[in-house]
Amino acid sequence: MIYPLAGRTLLSDIEGILGRRNITLSQHRVCGASVLAPIGFKPKASSKCGPGHGLMELLVPDKLYFNRTAACKVHDFMYEQKMSRDASDLLFLYNMNWIVEQKSKRRLANNIGHTVNKIYYFFVHKFGGYFR
Repeated sequence: MIYPLAGRTLLSDIEGILGRRNITLSQHRVCGASVLAPIGFKPKASSKCGPGHGLMELLVPDKLYFNRTAACKVHDFMYEQKMSRDASDLLFLYNMNWIVEQKSKRRLANNIGHTVNKIYYFFVHKFGGYFR
């Protein structure tokens, strides 16, 4: 998976940012999906992710086309732990794309899922800091 702005693999960018902070990633099973998360990750019992209320819940749905709740829970954990915002947001994109890859083997579905993920990532990266 290539991050289009950097031209490098997305995962290597994430690991580089987190590695400078001595944070290691490991595989976790969350909400039925396999995702990467920092060691020590513990998902909240709540089913809500992100802002989780009002207008923002409509603008940032966790289940549009593919269920992104697992990626969202990791992202929320990283924000709560005050980990790097760039790494948190990039890992969010990586996990969302990985969920799409796990859930569908059809090219059209994957393309739609990845496009939705990029749009979702853009809004989270631009405006997510306001909810930190």
